[in-house]
Amino acid sequence: MLRPPINHEKSAGRLSQIKTNWSQLFAATHASSEVATEAQKELLINYSGAVFSYLMGAIRNEEIASDLAQEFAVRFLRGDFRSVAPEKGRFRDFLKRTLSNLVNDHFRKHKAEQNRMQSVAQEAADVVNADVSDSFEENWVLEVLRRTWNALEEEHTRSNSHYFTVLRARAESPELNSRELCDVLSTSIPDQTLNEAWVRQNLSRARKHFATLLRAEVARTLKENRSDLIDEELAALGLLKYCQ
Repeated sequence: MLRPPINHEKSAGRLSQIKTNWSQLFAATHASSEVATEAQKELLINYSGAVFSYLMGAIRNEEIASDLAQEFAVRFLRGDFRSVAPEKGRFRDFLKRTLSNLVNDHFRKHKAEQNRMQSVAQEAADVVNADVSDSFEENWVLEVLRRTWNALEEEHTRSNSHYFTVLRARAESPELNSRELCDVLSTSIPDQTLNEAWVRQNLSRARKHFATLLRAEVARTLKENRSDLIDEELAALGLLKYCQ
């Protein structure tokens, strides 16, 4: 059952105004100073949660994870990623590869400083490559879902539709039938005459609209906006079920 991520805070700015990730990355690394500064700020804000969660899972130390997150930001701002391009891979793969290198560099430094810890550091680095990769994928999925829920809420605010409210209620109470869900929604939509037929119709429409927004969000991270590539990425992330 579709559930909203635990962290439902909005990203800075209107999601409808945020450019695709690759366009944003090119602007941040190649555009004029004013445009680049704004693009850099948006990118760092949008993905700071996934970045820190990955580093925390790899390092298991909040202070070190924060330091590495700062190092990632410094490298990005000084232009270390100017050579990246869509043809070299997906956006999330680029991020994961960069963060993995940061973590492995951290362990290698500790090996050099403390030779007696060499075997421990190597074992830790192996764990990062094998296990923490799964953690990054989980964090990425949560980030994609969070942004999709936020986009649905943004549309609710602009158009005064009830898709967000209806779908959120269903996600939070999947065990309720249409009559019970109608009772729940009557308190959050007091100006609407509700019945079971209305709930079923709007829930169906909300699910379809969520799927459209989810596909759009995934498409932002791909080189080409092709339906088959979007389906492939959704399947890889375990999100295709929300679009069927």
